[in-house]
Amino acid sequence: MKVSRSRTHGDARHGVETRMGELLGGAADRGELFLDYQPICNTDTGDISGVETLLRWHSGELGRISPADFIPVAERTGAIIEIGGWVLRQSIESMSGLLRRHSDFTLHVNVAPLQLFDPHLVGAVEKLLQSSAVSPSQLVLEITESAITGDASHAFATLTELRDIGVGLAIDDFGSGQSSLARLYSLPFTKLKIDKSIIDSVSATERGRVIVDSIVDMAHKLGLAVVAEGVESADQQDALRAIGCDKVQGFLLHKPISLMDLQSVVAA
Repeated sequence: MKVSRSRTHGDARHGVETRMGELLGGAADRGELFLDYQPICNTDTGDISGVETLLRWHSGELGRISPADFIPVAERTGAIIEIGGWVLRQSIESMSGLLRRHSDFTLHVNVAPLQLFDPHLVGAVEKLLQSSAVSPSQLVLEITESAITGDASHAFATLTELRDIGVGLAIDDFGSGQSSLARLYSLPFTKLKIDKSIIDSVSATERGRVIVDSIVDMAHKLGLAVVAEGVESADQQDALRAIGCDKVQGFLLHKPISLMDLQSVVAA
């Protein structure tokens, strides 16, 4: 029987994803996971004011795998709860010294929608902050828009508990197509991160600039600080500075770096 090339390719990809799912569960214990840090900078000065933690996986069997490939698998299999807990723990513990030395520095950590259903999340975060002597206000948990769509009452409750202990909350990838302004208004967010797809147009067209200007103005009126994601050109940074965007992150200023390199840059 003749098998189409597309079917063969699909079967092969499914096989790789299945194996990823089998391997992800023990990846942390095998020492295959590690973290990089994407600096977040003041728009006006370019000074680093915080970082976003980025998860990496170098499988002993499959090699280095992109987060775009393995994180969806981790979310589908439920492994994201264990992995997300590891990321939180490693991020806070490894960054604790820097955070204590720089009281205005912030650590951003992504939290997957499924993690918000973990009954131990809030307690674990509070315990980690206490044991590391890190101020709750220095931790910002980034939540994707998909976590607050549909029936998200449990996510609402978890976010409220996190905010009550003083942790910052950022809505990530804002403008990617799933936002609800009503939800944005009702949830206890402290920051808004504008998606790269929107930032790409800020210096390219007047329409793009107006859209970003409107988002920043709305966020500020709601008491939210604004971070622009994926800034890759000086023109974009200039436009964001003129608009009044608070923070920027992207390859223009810094690519993701290791903790050792980050400590060197911040100390310089």
